[in-house]
Amino acid sequence: MFRKSIYFALIIFFCMSASLAASAGVTITPSPVAFGDQTVNQSATKSINVTNTGASTVQLQSASMSGASAFKLTGWNGTVSLAPGATKTLALVFTPPQPWSYSGSLSIGSSAGTSTASMSGHGATGSTTSVAVTVVPALAVVQTSTTVQLSASVTGSTNQAVTWYAGGVMGGNSTVGTISASGLYKAPASVPSAPVTVKAISAADSTKSASASVTVTNTPTAVSISITPTSKSLTGLQTAQFSATVQGTSNTGVAWYVNGVQGGSSTYGPISSSGLYTAPACPSSSSVTVTAKSVYDSSATANAAVSLTAAGATANDYYVATSGSDSNNGSVCHPWATIAHASSVIGPGATVHVSPGTYTGQITTKASGTSTARITYVSDSEWGAKIKSTQTGDASTWQNYGNYVDIIGFDITGAGNVGLFNKASHTKMIANHVHNIPAALCDSQGGAGIDNGNYSATDADIINNVVHDIGDPNRNCVVVQGIYHAVNGGHIYNNIVYRVNSWGIQLWHAARNVTISNNLVYSNGQGGMNIGAGDSPGGVTADNIIVSNNMLLNNGYSWSTSPVLREWGTTGPNNRYYNNLLFGNKKNQMSLKTGSQSNTMYSDPLLVNFKTDGTGDYHLTPGSPAINRGTNTGAPLFDWNGGVRPLGGAPDIGIYEYQSTPTSYPWNF
Repeated sequence: MFRKSIYFALIIFFCMSASLAASAGVTITPSPVAFGDQTVNQSATKSINVTNTGASTVQLQSASMSGASAFKLTGWNGTVSLAPGATKTLALVFTPPQPWSYSGSLSIGSSAGTSTASMSGHGATGSTTSVAVTVVPALAVVQTSTTVQLSASVTGSTNQAVTWYAGGVMGGNSTVGTISASGLYKAPASVPSAPVTVKAISAADSTKSASASVTVTNTPTAVSISITPTSKSLTGLQTAQFSATVQGTSNTGVAWYVNGVQGGSSTYGPISSSGLYTAPACPSSSSVTVTAKSVYDSSATANAAVSLTAAGATANDYYVATSGSDSNNGSVCHPWATIAHASSVIGPGATVHVSPGTYTGQITTKASGTSTARITYVSDSEWGAKIKSTQTGDASTWQNYGNYVDIIGFDITGAGNVGLFNKASHTKMIANHVHNIPAALCDSQGGAGIDNGNYSATDADIINNVVHDIGDPNRNCVVVQGIYHAVNGGHIYNNIVYRVNSWGIQLWHAARNVTISNNLVYSNGQGGMNIGAGDSPGGVTADNIIVSNNMLLNNGYSWSTSPVLREWGTTGPNNRYYNNLLFGNKKNQMSLKTGSQSNTMYSDPLLVNFKTDGTGDYHLTPGSPAINRGTNTGAPLFDWNGGVRPLGGAPDIGIYEYQSTPTSYPWNF
């Protein structure tokens, strides 16, 4: 009898223990505990609630953490009794010592078992980026038992995950509708009493969320949409305006698609929110479909068929690329391979666009424009099209024989004696980078970076170029110049010329009626500028020359005995030298034969960072004596960056106008 009593007592004890265990439970919220980004060595604190969710009292016996030491728990003072539904609040502190990711787990031991919650956080340098959530669309209308796709984006964290709630319930339910992990909301079978709030909570920071209001209706709405026009044929880069009419709803908004991609793409062509479609220059297919879709009812759509053909060569625009072929038609999709071939095909008014890349071999261009229809060769990105010749001796990298021609924005170098050799009239050489021309022969042919060399030509402009490293720096060669101008008329504006064997800028042979203004000429071997005429064709006097607002610095190597600016050979009485600045030259003076000078400055121009190797910043500092000290006589109306000149009471001296706003390349002054 005694043994049976013990037996039954044990059975009762185990049953009671099982019943208590089944009715007891402890939860930790939030779980997981995500701190997101936190500035290194600064602390963030989150409240941790430990709740007895069971039906009987439990004992909280321990609190421990594993993982990173960046997490600290406060508020634990030993064993605690929790009645059913009661909560013990602790504090978890995250202090990242390094810009790393940290993780760990929090464990609460109790008489009901052990509960755990994972912890995470990331150390950030500088100021932290606040996590923010956006849900689109923010307002939606959906019929009962149908779906609408919502999307959530998270900024301020690499963790893009969110948890979706509908009506305050994770994942929703049959009363308020359900929401999937991907944001697909399905309306309930009957209309709720109020619009349903659908919320996305960031997994990186559970305090950050965003909501959408979804109105559920059981009244079917017949929505229809039409598009105009329904078909169109376009060539590359042409546009077409489409419009859409929505009926059956007051919400007439539409979204535009091209081949199923909202807003289109570079492959299919973009379409704006107003329905303006632009055909791709070089379409990969012969047609695309433009679709207008109702914002109110995404099942309501209308389509238009667009036939596409590649952009062809036009009367004005042609293209050259390293990937092209001279057997092509010169269109943007089928470019030529060489500038020389382009010159053999084009006529007045043409523009030849040259794509970035290296083009080897000598170039000869012969096509001529007219005074009202010039020909333009332009590097599509400044100095991106690189022209390089390996021909040595008496050879030019680029020879131009065409009148009324503009050459804009090329990088030109070579192994001969001239970089850019112009033999024509009414030409403009603008914003080119001409450099590293060895001119190794140092003979009667001479050498130059840019050479206007046809003595019978007229009006050749050299504007906003950079010319440097012309000639062998170890040789004292007096016939190698930076810019050589031997024709009647023309303008030499805003050029940078440095590290040239002899003169930075020289006028000779048939030069007269020339304006030289606002150039920066420095670190050249013999001097800055040589103004004169001589040799063939004979009988020419260098007269009516204006030299104004130029800056001549640090010219004259050890072998030079020349003044930094001189008249030489045959010169006339009408040459004028106004408001030039001379500083730091070996022989810092002018030597004029027949011309006259005024307002010459001999002071440091106070540039931002003058360097002799071309890497400096040649803008004027606020205290520069060159500001407002130039003359309007001969001065261009723009500076080296295309900015407006003058801004003050008078132009500035040098290539830059102080505080002038640059304009965008390409320039065609």
